[in-house]
Amino acid sequence: MSNLVDLNPHDVVILRGIPVALTSDLGRAFTADCAQLISDDDLRTKYGISNKAWQRLEENKALLLAVRAARDRRIRSGEAAQEAATAIFAEAPSVLSNSPRHGTGSRPRRTQ
Repeated sequence: MSNLVDLNPHDVVILRGIPVALTSDLGRAFTADCAQLISDDDLRTKYGISNKAWQRLEENKALLLAVRAARDRRIRSGEAAQEAATAIFAEAPSVLSNSPRHGTGSRPRRTQ
């Protein structure tokens, strides 16, 4: 998986209080997670990011460029759309997925 951004080994993020190179496996995983449909709170919890460190991430130009490149790659490949559709499908009420099989009542009534 290649990024469109040339990352410098000196480009780091602070995760769990430890500097992590964006070019490391953990740095690349963090970049990928940032580009996905993961909430800020989930990211902060998963990687142990303090409020202060979170604010510094917002100013980390190398990270922002890497996340943007990862996001663009996910959009071009269709991966982002597939994940979004999966999330929507998982949240759909069961009545919508069962309605064509049961056939009771009018379709609008079954989906209300």
